[in-house]
Amino acid sequence: MTRWKNRKTGKVFALLAHGVDTTHDRGTEVVIYSPEGSPHMICVMDQREFFKDFKNAGPVLPGTENFKQGGK
Repeated sequence: MTRWKNRKTGKVFALLAHGVDTTHDRGTEVVIYSPEGSPHMICVMDQREFFKDFKNAGPVLPGTENFKQGGK
């Protein structure tokens, strides 16, 4: 799992998975991610937009998974 920082807000998110929007055969590639401190909130964004709006903030290291614990 990797951490990604929103270029505009500075908020950090965990990239959970990649997916495909299959609604009406769209086939749009998407990124599934979760905000740091809110691991139960799942967000989805067009993959191209995500990689334009976010920058890689490195891996989530074992034992420091704020995303799973819900804290900062």
